[in-house]
Amino acid sequence: MRELYVELGYEGQLAAWLTVSFSLYILASQLAWQFQWGLAGGHSDLDQPKRQEGMGRWIDHVRDQPFAPWMRGSIRFIYYLGIPFLAATSGAIGADLAGIRGTDWVQGKSIQGFLREDWARGLGLAAAALLAMWGVWLISRSLSRHARLTPLPLRLPGPTWQRLLDALYDQIHWAFYRSGPILWLNDPYWGVFAGLALVLLEAALNPAHWWAFKDPKTAAPALTQLGIAWISALLFLETHNLWLTIAVHLVLVGPLGWKRPQPAQESAGA
Repeated sequence: MRELYVELGYEGQLAAWLTVSFSLYILASQLAWQFQWGLAGGHSDLDQPKRQEGMGRWIDHVRDQPFAPWMRGSIRFIYYLGIPFLAATSGAIGADLAGIRGTDWVQGKSIQGFLREDWARGLGLAAAALLAMWGVWLISRSLSRHARLTPLPLRLPGPTWQRLLDALYDQIHWAFYRSGPILWLNDPYWGVFAGLALVLLEAALNPAHWWAFKDPKTAAPALTQLGIAWISALLFLETHNLWLTIAVHLVLVGPLGWKRPQPAQESAGA
């Protein structure tokens, strides 16, 4: 098996790891939807599909156990960080493909392998991306209120620490999926968009995402995630800096995603 893996070469080895990651995601999302009503949460009780007998009751029992959150957290950690780490340590993926150039935080005129001029340009682009997404949200909120529709909230569900951890998971996962097309096509431009297409295909095959769009309350996180994926792809295309994409994502779901107090009349009309 080891000899066969070596014979695949770098491109084949990375394809094998991406196939494993993609297949595990699709399998897990389908099982979650069938037996756990999806992992996205927040669906209307009236619209949820009926839980299957036998296995469904067993899943209910497991989810009620004190160790269930730790088990889910461990599975997510192994999937989102473990698979890319194993692919990297096996030599299937280079750090440069993922947007990592150096290990020393500051070395001469570079920070993490990027020149200070690169950081200045990248931070400017990151600030522009943040302002653009914030502006789009403000416009959509204003249009929603004008049309007397419930505006989509900017704040994502869950505690802040969970949103920040999910942002880290997503960015590493997306960088992992970008690395394959960039290597195979030998073209960063088309490779980035091919990686984004792979991410979108993965999400499209998750039935929980489709179900989320049926309710404005659950559609907001899905739409926000979609917007962040696009912004991350465009920012990476211009900077090839994974650290910047992570920072932008953390700001979007962290400080900009904190719930702000609203006047009583605004809350009542929302």
